Formats: sequence, C-alpha cells, structure tokens
Amino acid sequence: WYDQDRVETYDMSVNGNKWEGRLVGIAEYDKLGRSNNNKDDRIVLKLETGQSSDLYVGFNRAVGINADNQQASNQVTIVEMGG
Repeated sequence: WYDQDRVETYDMSVNGNKWEGRLVGIAEYDKLGRSNNNKDDRIVLKLETGQSSDLYVGFNRAVGINADNQQASNQVTIVEMGG
C-alpha cells in the first residue's frame, strides 16, 4: 500500500487529540514532503473510531492518473471500512 510515514493513524477516542497536516492526492505521491519541507503530508488519514469500523480520509486530487475521475474531483473523501 503506502509507506507507513504517509499514512497517519488517529485515535478518535482520545479527548483533545487532533491532527494537523496536509492531505495529498495519490497522483502527487512522488511530491510528498517536498513543498515547504512539509513532513506532515499524508495520503491517508485513518480515524480509529473504537467501533467495529474505522474511517479513512483522503484527498481526491484530479491530476495525473486521477485526472479523469468521475466523482469527488478535488475534494476530501471519507470511506468507512470494517464492521
């Protein structure tokens, strides 16, 4: 899948827990961390819910291999997995 340093796991059950960073589309994977020396760039943010399913947040950037996608172009997407 993606290198571990490009997927952030975030535990939603911890009060006050927050994540700050930039979501980068898969088509720009090769540019991660190169702009403004930003090492907090991520492809996927995994939100652990403490339930039977977790949420995965990404940015559907419409460039490169994603240029012709049909849904959610240049939007943040949320996918539920599990349960």
